[in-house]
Amino acid sequence: MRPVHESLQNVHGQTLPLQPSERPVAIVDDDIDDQATLKRAVQLAFGDVPVLGFQSGAGLIHYLHVFSESKIKPRLILLDLDMPKTSGLSILEILRGDPAMSDIPVVVVSGTLNRRHIEKSFACGSRAFLPKSLSRQELAAFLVQAPLQEGVPYNPSAMKYDA
Repeated sequence: MRPVHESLQNVHGQTLPLQPSERPVAIVDDDIDDQATLKRAVQLAFGDVPVLGFQSGAGLIHYLHVFSESKIKPRLILLDLDMPKTSGLSILEILRGDPAMSDIPVVVVSGTLNRRHIEKSFACGSRAFLPKSLSRQELAAFLVQAPLQEGVPYNPSAMKYDA
């Protein structure tokens, strides 16, 4: 599968080439169907990149500790907030508190559009907060256009929040 774009233009008007990467994209979501949707969006955006699926944040953290020395850490993490045992916010805090993991861009993808959760996600270092209600094509379009590598938070202004 070929990527949708060979380059992208970010919100600052800069054109950035998309480089083939063997570094995987990690998806952390306890819902297998949501993982599959996110995986298809990643592949639509970036082509045939490795995608790692985790049903818990603990699985992701274990993977990152095992592979941190070998530099095979994900180039991007898509993280659900509402998971059993350990919330996505807690995982985000762990990631940002560990120097070996703090540079990995994290995009929160959640079915809960609670303003407090969104603000907390950005405060904990998320690069973006996206609703799960986006289509696979909308998610892919975001992934190829977002300035994820520059640390510029992205929050769609048209997003409708829950109270």
